[in-house]
Amino acid sequence: MMNIRAFLTQPLFLTTAMFIGLLVAWLCAVQLRFAYPFRLLFFDTCINTPDEEVGPLLVVFSTTLSLATASFVTMLRRYEWLRRFLPRFLIGTIAFGFGVFVTT
Repeated sequence: MMNIRAFLTQPLFLTTAMFIGLLVAWLCAVQLRFAYPFRLLFFDTCINTPDEEVGPLLVVFSTTLSLATASFVTMLRRYEWLRRFLPRFLIGTIAFGFGVFVTT
């Protein structure tokens, strides 16, 4: 039987938890866009989220976002290749975005 701590530090589990957490948090954020306090920030639409759904959506959003953040931090602390890869990836992404933005 696998130790729970060893299971929680496996890269496959952490990556899956991070992506599922980000996906669910994104879906909750899309739904919260039509809720009362947040819909004032965007253009008017005919879609409205009932007030009784705002609380549970905020709880699910904050829980899944914290799960994704905790998984990413655990992976960042545990794997040195990720710590070396991340700055290079960010610089490459920024340079690519800048190049696309300037040339269009």
